Amino acid sequence: MAEIRAAASTLAPSNLDSAIRVVRGVVEKQLRALGQSDRPASTELEALHLAMEELRAAWENLSTQSDELARERDHYAQLFQLAPDAYIVTDGAGAIREVNVAAENLLQFRSQYLLGKPFPLFLAMEDRQPFRTNLNTMLSEGSQSPRHSSVGLQYGFGPRTKIDLTGAPIRALAGRFQGICWVLRRAAS
Repeated sequence: MAEIRAAASTLAPSNLDSAIRVVRGVVEKQLRALGQSDRPASTELEALHLAMEELRAAWENLSTQSDELARERDHYAQLFQLAPDAYIVTDGAGAIREVNVAAENLLQFRSQYLLGKPFPLFLAMEDRQPFRTNLNTMLSEGSQSPRHSSVGLQYGFGPRTKIDLTGAPIRALAGRFQGICWVLRRAAS
């Protein structure tokens, strides 16, 4: 029973399989002991029922937490989309993974045409190499601090728009690299 309580108290999506294995092992052990025990079968079944109730309560708790996290994720996704500043999230190679509405307006493309494209494709030719150097420096340093630069946005032979670009790595709780969030603002004239 203590094993089941311990497994139930640490339920999380990452260790749910482990908790289920623990419960299964305890149940199998209890069933084997049932045949060799002097205690009445009803006592053993009552203990199993109690363990299953504890597991059900832990599962409901996990489900509630999961729903709460999903609501928070949706809330922050909506804030990202409706932010007045242009935001782009790229991977380590500079490919666009996410854009908000303000970035769509600044780049003059819908997100469906931007996703997966290399962000330097939208920079003036002379700013592409400095951007890549800045990107590689940010990745190699492993720093969380933002990096600033001024670049020209220009797609093809279209008009050039000077912007201030600020990028910072996004890392998961364990420090694993997730991408880079870029803020694009029209440069003051």
